[in-house]
Amino acid sequence: DAADIDRGYATLAQELLPRGARYAGFAPGSGDATKRWPLERFIALARHGEAKGYCPVFFLGPSERDMAAGIRTALPSALFPEDEAPPEGPKGPLLVAALGRRLDVAIANDSGLGHMLAISNMPLILLYGRHSPAKYAPHTPFLRTVWAEEYGGPEHERIPLDRLTAEFDKVLAANADSCAL
Repeated sequence: DAADIDRGYATLAQELLPRGARYAGFAPGSGDATKRWPLERFIALARHGEAKGYCPVFFLGPSERDMAAGIRTALPSALFPEDEAPPEGPKGPLLVAALGRRLDVAIANDSGLGHMLAISNMPLILLYGRHSPAKYAPHTPFLRTVWAEEYGGPEHERIPLDRLTAEFDKVLAANADSCAL
């Protein structure tokens, strides 16, 4: 639960993603590569958010670290707050959840990072392929799911960019008067 996030994590998250900016989070990876929406679409969606005034914030798990260089090249303004955390500071799932509380919206594959961001109780769009969101989606109040099966099969690449852009815009419109904690 978001209320259970330790003060140390919340303080560090506020230092890494300070007030005054609007943040959109992106978790383009998954330990299972078949559960990944194409990285270039995450980058395009991040650019869309950036054009609307949202700073792109990326979260990468241990098996996705190779994505960082390409993201940094394509989106020089992208933030990687976990990489900026002090080595001796708090880390792990609760830091991701605390950082999630600083976001206005996040988009993630059905992955560990997606579920960590769900703890934040902020607007979250999760992408599903071969697993049904009805069965596997976390219970969080501001969740939207997109299932590749809606587009004819289990492959994440079947999910069109325009669908995610529309979902992203709907979330932002629904939360236009609120901001991240």
